[in-house]
Amino acid sequence: MRKVARKPRGDPADVGNEIRLANGAFPAHAPRFTVMPDGAIVLAGQLLERPDLELGPRNGKILLANLQGQPASPWTGIPAPVPVPEACSKTCQVHQWCPNYSSALLPSVDGQQLLEFASRWSNRGCITSYAWSP
Repeated sequence: MRKVARKPRGDPADVGNEIRLANGAFPAHAPRFTVMPDGAIVLAGQLLERPDLELGPRNGKILLANLQGQPASPWTGIPAPVPVPEACSKTCQVHQWCPNYSSALLPSVDGQQLLEFASRWSNRGCITSYAWSP
């Protein structure tokens, strides 16, 4: 049997750079990224938490964007195509964890719009909606 060389792995003690807005807010739970044709990176997280681990006022209403396409450079908030402000953690009922969980993002071919698929809880269950945004 032929041995296959393994690629070296990063240092497990190095967790990398945190993604945070200028006010310290950060995405929590189920992050999903997409890269726009111009190189900008857009991130959807289920929640937007403040540094004190409480939900921020823009929770479920924004996506995080890195316009430089360099994750270590500053991130900014942009309006979410599908706002889900009821996304929660501590206050959720047992079957209501779906709001904004793992929302999918897809850029348009020309890079002028962003498609988001996001879920919310209704009395019928977890319902997914979509919308485009410039």
